[in-house]
Amino acid sequence: MVRAIVLAVVIIAAASASASAAVIYQEDFSTDARLFGNERGDWGVAGGVYNAAQPGNLPPDYSALPFNLRDFSVEMDINGVSDGGVWLRSRDNAGRMSGVLLVTGGYHMSNGGFYWHIVADDSYGGATNHSAQVFNQGDNVHIRVTAQGDTYAVYLNGSETPATTLTTSQFPTGAVGLYDFSNQTFDNVKVEVNGPAYSIGLRSARQDIIQNASARFLFTVYGTVTFKMPGAIEIDDGSGDILNVYTPGESVADYGSFIRATGLLFPNGPVTDMSCMPSAIEILAP
Repeated sequence: MVRAIVLAVVIIAAASASASAAVIYQEDFSTDARLFGNERGDWGVAGGVYNAAQPGNLPPDYSALPFNLRDFSVEMDINGVSDGGVWLRSRDNAGRMSGVLLVTGGYHMSNGGFYWHIVADDSYGGATNHSAQVFNQGDNVHIRVTAQGDTYAVYLNGSETPATTLTTSQFPTGAVGLYDFSNQTFDNVKVEVNGPAYSIGLRSARQDIIQNASARFLFTVYGTVTFKMPGAIEIDDGSGDILNVYTPGESVADYGSFIRATGLLFPNGPVTDMSCMPSAIEILAP
């Protein structure tokens, strides 16, 4: 009860926040696969694209971002689409993968559409909700996948009409990941989340209840930049608790700047980190 009150106080203190959509991750694989976990499949970057050096489906390949998400969209380019896909609200259970798996192509590199699996501890449910044949094997395609409530949908090449949808309440939150069972490659991955943003102190950001809430909310933090490197900065709000803020490219915030950053909190071992875009970092005092 006390922990619930703590969260309520944080939310009430920032009651003016309004629901919005914010890009919290974007990667073009020009140099590396920032924050992807490479849990299974020996994933790597070559030539500005990302794929598995050892593609497989028994057990399924898996490389995931560390964010626990509820309502979100993820979009990407797939080069030479053949047999692979996207994990949605997934979890690594001691090396066994569970979640919703959208398959792109599939059927031994013969299909020209999408379908879904419910995967539980590496065990596949039946293929379901097949789309029409909407692309050719080997095409370069752009997809956008959404998870809103219990409904998942995939959109092809900018279409406003989903190619196929799936409804299931089995996985309320989880990670976005990639799956590879062919020579297709991935590029230009972007994750956008829907939810209000609330201000929070860095010490509070370490509490489990706030990390759980990060599946539903964005958070705004304030602090002084104490360290800077390409792709990340560290900030301190005076509490002595340091927050790593991951953002693509070179941050405009210099060492010693006092900033405000809005993004997604996620656990990284014993600490809490944030992921956001450069446009979500505001310099309040240089």
